Amino acid sequence: MSDQDGAPVLIDPAVSYTWPEVDLSMLWCSPRPPESERFFAVYADHAPLLDGWQERMPLLHLRELLSTIAHGDDDWGAAAAVREIPAPFRKHHRGSPTTPDRAVVVARDRE
Repeated sequence: MSDQDGAPVLIDPAVSYTWPEVDLSMLWCSPRPPESERFFAVYADHAPLLDGWQERMPLLHLRELLSTIAHGDDDWGAAAAVREIPAPFRKHHRGSPTTPDRAVVVARDRE
């Protein structure tokens, strides 16, 4: 493929028109060497990130984890990560940690 002047062009089939943090989550949440911290520091110097970006990485990476599971590749624990990431939100919405989940109560009533 080429542009109007005949120069070669590249089309990225995985292009994403989302927040830059979504793309960063692919790198941040995957197994990576400690030296990768340099990449994130340089990235932040060139394109400043909003406060709290590191805390948002797992939640933004959730879609990729679900895709990994759907493709049958859970060798590195994607299913466990999917269960852990939303855990703080479930506890917050249920109220007390000892309050039974509504689905559990309904299931018990049907027994």
